[in-house]
Amino acid sequence: MRFAEVKQIAEILKREGAVDFFNCMVGRMDTEITLVEENMPGMSRPLAPYLETVGVFRREIGMPIFHAARVTDVANARHAVREGVLDMVAMTRAHIADPQIVNKIMRGEEDRIRPCIGASHCIYKKIHCIHNPVSGRETLLPMEVSASDTPGKKVIVVGGGPAGMEAARVAAERGHKVILFEAAPRLGGQIQLAAKTTWRKDLIQIVDWREGELEKLGVDVRCNIYAEAADILAENPDHVFVATGGIPAEQNLPGAGLTVSSWDLLSGDMRAEQEVLVCDHTGRHEPVATADLLSAKGHQVTMATIDSHSATEMGYPDRMIFHKRLAEQGVNTLAYLKLSAVHKDGNRLVATLTHELTGQTQEITTDQVVLETGTDPLAEVFFELREGSANKGITDVDAMANWSAQPQTHIESYTLHRLGDAVTSRSIHAALLEAYRLAVHI
Repeated sequence: MRFAEVKQIAEILKREGAVDFFNCMVGRMDTEITLVEENMPGMSRPLAPYLETVGVFRREIGMPIFHAARVTDVANARHAVREGVLDMVAMTRAHIADPQIVNKIMRGEEDRIRPCIGASHCIYKKIHCIHNPVSGRETLLPMEVSASDTPGKKVIVVGGGPAGMEAARVAAERGHKVILFEAAPRLGGQIQLAAKTTWRKDLIQIVDWREGELEKLGVDVRCNIYAEAADILAENPDHVFVATGGIPAEQNLPGAGLTVSSWDLLSGDMRAEQEVLVCDHTGRHEPVATADLLSAKGHQVTMATIDSHSATEMGYPDRMIFHKRLAEQGVNTLAYLKLSAVHKDGNRLVATLTHELTGQTQEITTDQVVLETGTDPLAEVFFELREGSANKGITDVDAMANWSAQPQTHIESYTLHRLGDAVTSRSIHAALLEAYRLAVHI
């Protein structure tokens, strides 16, 4: 409805004494795109996008107003109430990210509030937050990490991506002495790449918040160190978590060496050519995010996906935003096509694509081919440490399924577990959940 019509209805309800307050929502929700862009906006939209509209409604109607729509931080909420824009802010998703918001404000720990980044994971996988693995699992895992009965253990975490950072954070909350080794100059792993794309820059807050927590908890973070087995054993650890991530999966198709990955382009290690073919063999964020970024910069992009449409493995909030952006930017998406070979033709590349349903092939000539097939684990150090560990590097699946601690051994040695992409390619949320449920019991 138009604003004038909404105002007219509100005036009737007010006159009849039928309401005590109005809960103002803006936008439609009858289609997936209007739901994720208007009614429940995520990180593709600005923070608190409707405060001005709702403020006008409040002034003209003169009744108490509640409002919820991407008011994710205390500063914006405080401003809205203090300036009389609203009478109450409903920070729903913010409380899914951190149910302790009010307690932290009262304790003077506003800077420790886990931020809602607008990833909309909680809309797709209700009611789980992308970087709070406990939300929606409160009967299975503790929301607040308690001190260990045996604090002071030496915990070594190898790898500073999301899984490694979470394992280090939780272990430190338990009262253990934690050292985190990271080979790169900065923490964050693949999130550092993901945050370079167009509308998903707020993903970096997953890293920033944990980095702040690690500092406050006194974790010994050692970047620019490619930790080997000898480095880890020299610390005489009680527990070791290997969260060394993965690398772009090895390709065995003819001409694979002529392709590049999203990592090559997002990291800046390779320059994007003018005409680019992006081959999506995963249905995940990497290929569509790369196509989005390149087309937004003016490159001519064709997307070939093995599925009926791109981004099939993603939740509808992200998928719809990507589909809209790719359509607006002129990306041509081809369905059911898998890259089967690449060869050079002068200064250009010829990609052979095979139709997944019919087996027919076609060729596309382009300047550059981006191939995304996920990651392979980078876990050599895990295998070097496995034989000397008390549990032989085995994570007990039954204990994980029962949400309980790993079985204790009577062998005098360190326990060893792999996390995140060092096991297999997975999502941010899955990596964080795995790290939390293991570390919270040590």
